[in-house]
Amino acid sequence: MPAVVYTVLIFLLSTAVWATNFYVDNTVSTSGDGSFSNPWKTINEALPHLAPGDTLFIRGGSITPQVYNENLILNGAAGTRENPIVIRAYGSESVEIQYKNSYVVKFSSGGYVLEHLILNHLGGESDAIKIKSSYNVLRNCVIKNGKRDGIDLGSGDNNLVEHCKIYGFDTGTTADAHGIVLDEGTGNTFQYNEIFDNGGDCIQIYTGTARWTVIAYNQLYTTLGGESENAVDIKSTVGVKLIGNEMFGFRRSAGSQGNAVVIHHDADSIIMRDNRIYDSNGGIRIGGNADYQPDYLIIERNIVYNLIDEGQYSTDGYGIQFDGLSNVQMYNNTFVNIPGPLFWIDSDGAENVDIRNNLFSNTGRIKGGESLFRGTVVIDYNGWFSADERFDSEPHPIIGTDPMFVNPDAGDFRLAPGSPAIDAGDPAFGTDYPGGRIDLGAIESDAVTAIEAPKQVIGDFQLLPNYPNPFNPATHIPFVLPQRAPVQLSIYDIHGRLVQTLVQGTLEAGKHQVVWNARNSNGKPVPSGVYIYQIRTPFGSLTGQMILMR
Repeated sequence: MPAVVYTVLIFLLSTAVWATNFYVDNTVSTSGDGSFSNPWKTINEALPHLAPGDTLFIRGGSITPQVYNENLILNGAAGTRENPIVIRAYGSESVEIQYKNSYVVKFSSGGYVLEHLILNHLGGESDAIKIKSSYNVLRNCVIKNGKRDGIDLGSGDNNLVEHCKIYGFDTGTTADAHGIVLDEGTGNTFQYNEIFDNGGDCIQIYTGTARWTVIAYNQLYTTLGGESENAVDIKSTVGVKLIGNEMFGFRRSAGSQGNAVVIHHDADSIIMRDNRIYDSNGGIRIGGNADYQPDYLIIERNIVYNLIDEGQYSTDGYGIQFDGLSNVQMYNNTFVNIPGPLFWIDSDGAENVDIRNNLFSNTGRIKGGESLFRGTVVIDYNGWFSADERFDSEPHPIIGTDPMFVNPDAGDFRLAPGSPAIDAGDPAFGTDYPGGRIDLGAIESDAVTAIEAPKQVIGDFQLLPNYPNPFNPATHIPFVLPQRAPVQLSIYDIHGRLVQTLVQGTLEAGKHQVVWNARNSNGKPVPSGVYIYQIRTPFGSLTGQMILMR
């Protein structure tokens, strides 16, 4: 063997990670060696044996969870981003780890992945999950029932929390208990989670040195009204991406104005895009101190609608508040049914403001006024439909009574054909749009032409209307194939994001019918709204729309 090849082989062998599967089952009478046939009895007994690349499978129940009364302190050998230490329920079995007197899990070492576990704090007075390390993942976990925070990410970089359900954290006092709190760290991501019914915020970035955080595609809400605070509360940070979240249910209380989103005075470089906010006392609040202005904010393609004026405060039901911020771009947002002030421009106002291509429908007055804007101010090509008040200095306002949404009662704010908001935006945004000009509002109207009048028949290939429509909790999608063929049938949300693929394979000729139960690919219920179903075959592609009304 050539010497160079031999040297490379020695190097590869010396650096290889040999992954091992281990097992835990607390129903066995005595602890074994961690093998499948002779598992350990406790999780903590297994932890010292784990190395990077290993997986620890925890045996569980087939119907009800198998309960492990342990708290996990992950301070042994650290995994790596490429070769983490994985701790998860075995197969489809259900595992619940319970602990009350301290953390349920503390990540002192990094590189751990926890998956498919129920983590129950049993009303404990500490945080349920404490993270003080990097490259950890919580995925498809349920985290519940405590008197402090669900997850406290005190420090650490590139941690990921996704597809988790986090709820039931409440001190029982006026003190806060949040779903997730982030204090320090760079590149942490919270995505595709359902966080609800906590005494404080669903997600809070606290005073600290957090940088470049992603908060994306979460469902953040409360059914507790004024007993919760906000969906997202961003305090001291730089570089947050707040994208594609659904936020609703927040009400004013002694400790909160009932806003979905609060961005404080010492937060900079924030991108807020493609979010949906409704059924709250306030939409978006930004600022609060002219000496520490939030700087560089992009607010784009968000939909804020059906806010609540409870008749107690003059500021209930307001759309967006500016108070001491600078360098803000507010493009192509949709605000509908805003009973309070549409804009609440507080005494410290805003500097360097660009507000264009937004669509305002059935909105209230403007509290404060554009006289509180300073520096470079661009306000133009916004649509004002049945609006109580608009900015007086706007050169090219689009004024009307009806923007012609497709189905606003179902939360469908796409523009119907013939809408005066189509191709009505600022020509300076270019020509790369259907019709050669940008529309007003959050959803470009090309989505309508692909959905509103789909071609339902190609030869003998047919896509029939789903039924019922609107629907809850399930709908049937029928289609006809002229001959045996490969088929893909998928569901998309109104922004074109894949929700679930229902069919992927070859089907025989004839009529078929598929049921969609209004869940995504992870089995989680999706919110009310408009969804697109598309079938692709060798004969062509056909598309239809349906409305889920929960």
